[in-house]
Amino acid sequence: MKHHLKMTAALALALLALPFGLWLTLSLMSELKQNSLINAGPLRWQNVDGSWSSLQSSAAPYTLLFLGFLSCDSVCPKRLSEMALISRNTDAEQLQVLFITIDATRDTAGIRRQLVDALGIRSGLLEPQALRALRSRLHDRNQELSRHSPRTYLLARDGRVLAIFQGEALSAHAVQKHLSMLNATT
Repeated sequence: MKHHLKMTAALALALLALPFGLWLTLSLMSELKQNSLINAGPLRWQNVDGSWSSLQSSAAPYTLLFLGFLSCDSVCPKRLSEMALISRNTDAEQLQVLFITIDATRDTAGIRRQLVDALGIRSGLLEPQALRALRSRLHDRNQELSRHSPRTYLLARDGRVLAIFQGEALSAHAVQKHLSMLNATT
C-alpha cells in the first residue's frame, strides 16, 4: 500500500512539473526569438595589436559582447571579472568573449592589453561613428559615457542578438545554458 501511495505521489508530482517545464522551455525559446530581432549588424573592431577582426572572421560561432570603459567604477569591473571567468570556463571554439571600449581616449591599446586581454577577454576599439551606430542598433539609449548600459549580448556570427543579459550577474552557467539551447535548435 505504501509503495502504491509513493508511486501515485511521484506520478502526480511529475504531471504537475510537466506544464512548468513546458512553460519554461517556451518562454526561453520566445526570449531567443525576440532578441534575434535585434541585430548588431556588421561588427568590425581594431584589436590591441592594430589588426582588425569581425564577428564573421571569428573561429567561434558565438560572441559574448560587453560595451564599457576601464575607468568605470561601478558596472565594468564586475562585468569584466564575470567575463574573465566565462572565458576561462568556456571553449574558445564555441564562444568568443569580447569587450568593446566606449572610451577610446583613455582606454588605449596598451591599457586594454594589460587590463582586458590579459584576462582572456578580447578587447576592441570601434571608430566613433561605428560605435554610435552599434549602440543605436542595440537600443542602448545611454549614449553618455557615465551612463552606459550594463547589458551584455550573446551574438551570432551574422550579428543577430541571441540573448541579452541585463543587470543580473553573468555566469558561465547562464551563458552555457543559452549555448546549449542554441546548439539544440541548430
